[in-house]
This record gives sequence, C-alpha cells and structure tokens, in this order.
Amino acid sequence: MKRRSKIAGMASVGLLFAFGLAWFALLGRTRTVTVAENVRVLITTGLLGPIGANVTIVTHAEGMLVVDAQLAPLGNRIQRAIDRLDGGPIRYLVNTHWHPDHTGGNEVLKIEGEIVAHSSVRRRRSQIQEGFGLTKPGSHHVFAPLPESALPTRSADQDLTLTVGNIDIEIRHFAQAHTDGDLAVYVRSQGVVVVGDLVWPGSFPFIDTPTGGTAAGMADALNALVAWIAPGTRVIPGHGEIMAYEELLAYRDFVLAAIEAAASSPTGEPSLAEAQEAGLPQEFRRWESPLVPSSEWIRMVQGRAPGA
Repeated sequence: MKRRSKIAGMASVGLLFAFGLAWFALLGRTRTVTVAENVRVLITTGLLGPIGANVTIVTHAEGMLVVDAQLAPLGNRIQRAIDRLDGGPIRYLVNTHWHPDHTGGNEVLKIEGEIVAHSSVRRRRSQIQEGFGLTKPGSHHVFAPLPESALPTRSADQDLTLTVGNIDIEIRHFAQAHTDGDLAVYVRSQGVVVVGDLVWPGSFPFIDTPTGGTAAGMADALNALVAWIAPGTRVIPGHGEIMAYEELLAYRDFVLAAIEAAASSPTGEPSLAEAQEAGLPQEFRRWESPLVPSSEWIRMVQGRAPGA
C-alpha cells in the first residue's frame, strides 16, 4: 500500500509539473522592464518565445497612458502588473492596430479615460473580424466583436498629442504598413518610441495584406519613423526585446533590401509559386521566422492574398 501511495504521489507530482509546463508554455511569465524614468514595458514570454504583445505604460502620479492591451486571457495579469506601478488611473489606452493581441485586453483593463486608435480599429473590432496568418502561415481565425465599452472612443487618424501630468505623448498614423491602422507613440521627453508591429526584431515584419498592409507602406513607415524620432531614442516593438536607435536604423535598411529582393525578378513577372520556388538570396535566410518564412515574405511583398 505504501509503495502504491508513493507511486500515486509521484504521479500526481508529475501531472502537476506537466500542467505547470503547459501553463508556462501557453501563458508564460510577464516581467516589468524599466525603459526610462516614467516608462515601463510588460513583456510576456513562454518556452517558445514571446506571447502576445508588449504593453507599454507611461506613468505619472496624475494618471497613466497604456499602449496596447495584450490578449484578453492575459488582461487580468496585465492589470495587476499595472496596479503595482507608481501612477494614477489609466487615462488613455492606445491600440497600435486592430490585432487581438493588441486589443483583446481592452475589455479587461480598468480604463478611466479614453481608448485611442485609428478609426479602422473601431470599425474592425465592432464587427466579426477574420484574421489570416496571424499565428502561422495559412492560419485562419474568426474574432467576435468587442463590446461597446471596449471599443476605441477617440480616433487618431491625424497626428495627436496627449498629456499625462506634465508628459506629452505624440501619436502618429502610418498608412498601409503592417495594417491600414498602425500607430506609433513617441514620448520625446523620455527618449522612447513605441512602434507596435511596424518592427519585428530579428525577422521579416508581418504584413497583413487582407487588412490593408503593404510592403510599400511598410518601407514608407520605417523611413518616416527614423526621420521623426531623435538619435538615441529607445524603441519598443510590438513583440520581443527593446531596441536601440542604431538597431532600428539597421532594421530599416534590412527591410528595404528584403522588399527589393522579394519584389524583383530577373525573369520578368513570374507567378507567385515560381517566385517562391526561386526564393531569396542566401543573406536573407537568417531573417526567416515560423510566422514569416521566405515564401510568406515574398507573398506579402507582392501583395498577394493568403493562399493565392
């Protein structure tokens, strides 16, 4: 009996350990990184890498501005992390674009002010929305509308400046880049810019062609972003680790070259299948990721629909 109980106990421990590993793989852990005196970023990672989107908080005793809201299942965890920071209530929540890893937590976070986004974000998230390729090439998801209380209440289709305490925050729209509704958030006094999914450290950026993303718009956005911010600015991407200004410059140059490589062809106008078969020059292979392998990058740059 004792041996059986011991075996059962070991099995229980094993199950708990397996459950813990599964939980960590699915939901990971969230750490708070101080980027500047009044800027923190919440980065969630699991065994396989980043989970959901980075969440940036501009803190002041009179209120906070939060950029992006994470996936809905992580919303309560994000709120608890925000509650531990030194600052007042959430005066503004800015969604950098419509994707659910940036807007899902809108209905969970305790917002005492406005939700700010490009007008396309409210339009898309107020109705059933389809997503293609958001988790892996060929994936297809259907997202339920957000409730009215979680929809953006203020549009940022034009340049906008918000203020929390004595901190000014500049917001700018970049058209038809990652999507049709991308925003970047520049806290000039803190030397920090939040760029959403305009930048994907170490890999090809994801261009959501079904919802207005284009390679030309991505190139324009990166050029405009570099011209907008000051040298030395810290760059917070939508996913992954914080970047230095010099890393942003190098990334911009890489993306421009990768767009040219995927768009050009020595044999005229091949079909998409022919272009994918030919692939990219060897120097671009290291930028592949499970989400955007070379074949997907070529499709995105050429503006083809998923599955075309």
